[in-house]
Amino acid sequence: MHTKSLEIAKNMFFPLHLDPKAVAQATGLSQEELRQLKGK
Repeated sequence: MHTKSLEIAKNMFFPLHLDPKAVAQATGLSQEELRQLKGK
């Protein structure tokens, strides 16, 4: 499940340039997890 959330976040965050808070709410990931994802 967590891996699926990370994939969804990648697809929302990077190509769509959505707000990190919106991505966090949609995926259930924390702000810290999104910062780590963005750093990859």
